[in-house]
Amino acid sequence: SGIKKSLEVTAGSARPLLRDFGSFQQEKGEIHKTMEGDSESFAFRLQANVMTDPGDDAVQTDFYGSYLAGVLGGRDGNWVLGVGAVDQWWGAGSQSSLILTNNAEPVPSVFLRTKQGQTFETPLLSWLGEWQFVSYIGQLESERTIPEAKLTGMRFTFRPLKGLEFGMSRAMQWGGEGRDEDLSTFWKSLTSQGENTAKQAGNQLAGFDVRYGFALTDTLG
Repeated sequence: SGIKKSLEVTAGSARPLLRDFGSFQQEKGEIHKTMEGDSESFAFRLQANVMTDPGDDAVQTDFYGSYLAGVLGGRDGNWVLGVGAVDQWWGAGSQSSLILTNNAEPVPSVFLRTKQGQTFETPLLSWLGEWQFVSYIGQLESERTIPEAKLTGMRFTFRPLKGLEFGMSRAMQWGGEGRDEDLSTFWKSLTSQGENTAKQAGNQLAGFDVRYGFALTDTLG
């Protein structure tokens, strides 16, 4: 009870050039075997993937899409802490985003996020309306210009009016082979101090987006 299993197979004549928010297929041929389950305070997903012709290799296997997460403070808690490698889509658009989309492989990371939309009770911040926050810290691959660099990101969204959403995103690469990875270096990256050199902080991106959506009500009987 509560455990779901699935097998998905996709195939195409060519590798998709770009993926949008609803895209699932990434390579010419893919097989995904998934087992997942959840309760009021715990959730997991184990996903095994086999992909054909992903690049230089004929076949690639991985566990991207898998995660393990729990609600801090039990079922009544407001924060979720987890670990996994899942796709991120940060931005208002459904076709593209300047920071994170599902076009890149997900980064294995530890993440913290709100369980659902929250509201501030204090009058000073209550005008923000419903808000959500997500942050993570992950480990990049070794086959990079700077091997095994760290990737940290955070995003905050709020809805002061019905249908109107503001979003603020931040992501940064720091540390890695031959670079400092102490708390001082992390703080310099977080506060945008220094340049992308061996003795300074890392590569950074930030963005701000606005989205307004409305539903057309069918008035015909």
